[in-house]
Amino acid sequence: ALGVDSLHDITGADLASYRAAVTSSGLAASSQSQALSALRSFLTWSRSMGGHSLSAQLVSVALRAPRVSVA
Repeated sequence: ALGVDSLHDITGADLASYRAAVTSSGLAASSQSQALSALRSFLTWSRSMGGHSLSAQLVSVALRAPRVSVA
């Protein structure tokens, strides 16, 4: 969880903390990417509905997915 009461309260630091928690969770890289992608998509949609004022660039950079290598 991001630890905020509403979408309007989310900051770039919150997103960076969430990304750090996901990437250190021990999940497979593909699962980490999926979790970050889901939040990125939700924040993109909610921004279009006026849910928050974070820039698209901030969301994209703060929630960038880890590289997944295919063996």
